[in-house]
Amino acid sequence: METRRFTAEEIGPAADIIRRGGLLGIPTETVYGLGANGLDPAAVRRIFEAKGRPQDNPLILHVPAMDWLERYCKHIPAAAYTLAERFWPGPLTMILERREMVPDVTTAGLDTVGMRCPDHPVTRAILAAADLPVAAPSGNTSGRPSPTSAADMLEDMDGKIDGIVDGGPCSVGVESTIVDLTVTPPRLLRPGGVTLEQLRAALGEVAVDPAVTRLMGAGEQPRAPGMKYRHYAPKAPVTVVKGEPSAGAIFIARHVREGEGMICFDEYAPLFEGLPVERLGPVADKAEQARRVFDALRRFDHTDVTGIWAQCPDDHGIGLAITNRLNKAAGFHIIDLDRDGPTASAPICGRAPDYREWDAFLDRAAGRVTPNARPLAEVMACLERDRGLTPYQPTAAERVRFRGQVLEWLNLDGRPADAPFPEMDLRCWRVPGQPEEGRLWQDMISGKGLGRGAACRGLLEELALLEGVTEEDIRTRSPRFLNYAYILKRRGAIC
Repeated sequence: METRRFTAEEIGPAADIIRRGGLLGIPTETVYGLGANGLDPAAVRRIFEAKGRPQDNPLILHVPAMDWLERYCKHIPAAAYTLAERFWPGPLTMILERREMVPDVTTAGLDTVGMRCPDHPVTRAILAAADLPVAAPSGNTSGRPSPTSAADMLEDMDGKIDGIVDGGPCSVGVESTIVDLTVTPPRLLRPGGVTLEQLRAALGEVAVDPAVTRLMGAGEQPRAPGMKYRHYAPKAPVTVVKGEPSAGAIFIARHVREGEGMICFDEYAPLFEGLPVERLGPVADKAEQARRVFDALRRFDHTDVTGIWAQCPDDHGIGLAITNRLNKAAGFHIIDLDRDGPTASAPICGRAPDYREWDAFLDRAAGRVTPNARPLAEVMACLERDRGLTPYQPTAAERVRFRGQVLEWLNLDGRPADAPFPEMDLRCWRVPGQPEEGRLWQDMISGKGLGRGAACRGLLEELALLEGVTEEDIRTRSPRFLNYAYILKRRGAIC
C-alpha cells in the first residue's frame, strides 16, 4: 500500500479517506493519531491490525465540537459539560455511556466510550468535512513511543495506512488526560495535558485509578487506552530514577555502564559528556519535558544502546503524565532515591520481564528492592478480617518443608534440595473449618505463597490477582508465580 502525504491545506482528500473506510494519520496537539470512521467496524478493525493492538484496548472517538456528544453518548452528566466548556477543544477525553450506534469493536465491548475534541485546527476541519466521529489511538506500532511528528508516525505506519496529514509538531507532546465520568467521584484513568489539579478545580473530588502508578493485574479490563499494556517502550530496557534532580543525575553517573544511554534534564547533560544523551528539558519546564519525552525515547531506537536511564520530574501538574509515560516505558522498573537510600521496585509477576532482564535490573538498582504492588501486610490484614484467617507461628519442620517446595518448584539451576538458601520470613495462617493441612503459607519477603487444601485455593487466587498472577499460573505451578522469590534469593538482594 502506498501511503499518501497530505499538507495541512488538503482537507477534502484527507476526509475522503475517512468516509471511504480508510486509515488516516492525523495531527493533534497531543500526539499523531491513527484515525478511521469510528462507526464502521471494518475500518476500526484495520486500526487494530495496522498497530498490532490488543482487541481489549478501547479506542477514543474524536469529534469537532461539544454538541456532537449527544449523538454518540447518553445519560451525560453535568460534569461532562462543565469540563467540555473549560477544556475543549483540548487534551481531555471523557468516558461516558455510549449509544448503541457505537460498535463494540470501538469500545472493546464496554458500555462506555471515550470522547475527545482535539485542539488542532486541521484535524477538526477533517472531522467536520467527514461528518463522522473518528476513532484514533496514537499512530505508532503498539507498545512503541507515540509519534509527535508526521515523520515519527511514518517510521511505523508507512505502507500500512492510506494517508497522513502533516500538521507540524505536536504542541503538548503526551496523550490526552482520560477521566471516567460514569463513576462517583470521577476517576482519573490516564494523566495527560489537562492536569489532575485542573480537574479537581473544576469538579471537586477526583479519584486516581491505581493503573496510573502500576501495571494492571491479571483479569482486569482496561476502561481506557494506555491502562493495561506496556506502552511507549523503546527497544532497549529503561530504568527510571525518581528523586531530587541533582541526586538522580549523580546516581546515574555512578552506575551507568558503557553502551548505555540516558534521558536527563538539560542542566545535568554535561555530566554525561561522551555518552549517548537525550535532553528531557530544563528541570523547571515540564511543558517542554512533555514535548520531548517521546522523541527522546524514540531517538534511542536509532542507536545501539543496551539500556536507558531516565530522570523524571515530580508528580505535580503535567509531571504526573510525564512520569506515567516514562514508568510505562520502563515496565515500572523504578529506582526511587528517598531519604533512606535507593529503593528499586518492579512488577512482581504476571507481565514481569524474564529472569535475565530481572537480573540486569537488580544489577542496576544497587540498593534495596521492594515489590511494586499492594503492601502484603495490608492484603493479609484484609483476608484475616474478611475471611477469618488466623495467623500462627510455623514449626521448624514446616519451614523446612516450605523451603524444600520452593526449591522444587523453581528448580534453581538443578541444585539439590539441601542447597544453600537464604532464610525466609515465613508467616502462616489457618483457614477456618479446615483440617490441619488447610493452611496458607506466605513468604513475607518475596510476597509469594503456597496453599495446602482446597479452601486455600480461592484465598491464594485472591491474593495472586492483586499481584498480577493468572489462575493458569497457579494451576500449573508456573515459575512466574514465584519469579520474584527466585530473583531476590538468587541475587541475595533481600531487603
